[in-house]
Amino acid sequence: MATNGEEPTCQGRPAGYWIAALVYDAMRQQATEVLCAAGTAAIPALVKALRDPNNRVREEAARVLKRIDPTGSSDQGARS
Repeated sequence: MATNGEEPTCQGRPAGYWIAALVYDAMRQQATEVLCAAGTAAIPALVKALRDPNNRVREEAARVLKRIDPTGSSDQGARS
């Protein structure tokens, strides 16, 4: 995963693109795989997505976070 200044990018697209894609059935599996492959680099964008107004975005972001970090050990400073 690369960065474009602020938001990390993967496969040429910002993490936000993949997070938004999580709500679409046709894209969910690919988006999940891309975000999981990004690993801890995707965590800040996923934590931000937990505050998204769209409930489906929040649910899917939480699901991907759990796959990346099942114990929640990486988000100690993310709860604000």
